[in-house]
Amino acid sequence: MKIILASVGTDGDVRPIISLGKSLQARGHEIIICAPPNYDTLVARHCLKFYPIGLDIKNILTENAKDFIGHTIKSIRKLKEMSEEVLSLQISSLMYTCKDADYLFASGNLVVGRTVADYYGIPYHHIFHIPQMLYSKYHPPVIVPWQRLPKLINLLFWRMTFFMFNMLWLKMLNRHRQKMGLDKIEDIYSYCFNKVIIAADSNLAFIPDDVKVDYVQTGYWYLEDDSELDHDLENFISLGTPPVYIGFGSMTNPSMQRMNRILNDAVYKSGLRFVISKGWAGLGLQSESSNVMVVNNVSHSKLFPKMSAIVHHGGAGTTLTAARAGKPQIIVPHMIDQYYWGERVCQLKLGPRPIKHSMLNGQCFTTILKETLNDKNIEQCTAELRDVLIKREDGVKEFIKKFSF
Repeated sequence: MKIILASVGTDGDVRPIISLGKSLQARGHEIIICAPPNYDTLVARHCLKFYPIGLDIKNILTENAKDFIGHTIKSIRKLKEMSEEVLSLQISSLMYTCKDADYLFASGNLVVGRTVADYYGIPYHHIFHIPQMLYSKYHPPVIVPWQRLPKLINLLFWRMTFFMFNMLWLKMLNRHRQKMGLDKIEDIYSYCFNKVIIAADSNLAFIPDDVKVDYVQTGYWYLEDDSELDHDLENFISLGTPPVYIGFGSMTNPSMQRMNRILNDAVYKSGLRFVISKGWAGLGLQSESSNVMVVNNVSHSKLFPKMSAIVHHGGAGTTLTAARAGKPQIIVPHMIDQYYWGERVCQLKLGPRPIKHSMLNGQCFTTILKETLNDKNIEQCTAELRDVLIKREDGVKEFIKKFSF
């Protein structure tokens, strides 16, 4: 079969579909990965066909960090500004790649997937890595940073979210549908996300019992990296106590100097050892330290088991990989689903309450680090969950079984 795997998002959206694509291709299927143009090299490295879709997401987040990081209202305004261009690019790319396709799976901020699938008469599922994308009174929509709201307030936020989705996309999508000879739709959310796959381990991300959408849940689709850790990094790790990992992945930062100053303070006040991943934000230190090694891209699955704790932004992939490594997590949410994962880590006693990005400073960061590393309850809970997760069947294998590919 010819299967299209499309994603408009960051690493947490793109890497899982690459993992799925590799397994499906090994089973004889023709796979095309559609993703933002900045992922062409990553897809090629895994020997899959690539076709660009949408805009360069890294450039968007870097150039508009002040709008997207920690500011829901500003991010909605920015999305509104870009919506016409984004929608047109998504449709043109998918119309080209889905010709003669047998199936379309999509993830991230891709709202035209079902429209293109309907045009060609092929099956469609949307992929989420977080149950919070599903309508429920037990959690707010993913754009809401507050995770402990009354059920009635959650439902109110859902109504506001449905309104926002329609405000951003409905008129434009219906205009394109009319050109394609398709009927107009009345609601973006219920139409686009009527058949869903939740690719997230149920031990970390449970689905509330009031969810009514047609869904299938599998474990997370880990993209394993066979590359070994750099010799210098391995040597640094072996020279002392296990370091603390700090990395915010594909999150950018509106004030890189402020963040690097905070990291600098934490290094010198805590006396701990650190591995700092530069990421898209360009993290680093203001001055060199023998207790710190700054790295570029490294294999999380190889690195995390060698760390004492994982400080990160709260992306789905990083959260699940840290949990599988059995390490305490300290989450500094930047946007959308990261607030959910920060709350789940706290509820499962895998780490402390998430730290607000705007409230972070060197002193509180140092205090939380030391408290987390000395918390025996967190140590026990992370070890217990690790033992459960490593025994679970791979999420991609679960998917292949359930869909009979």
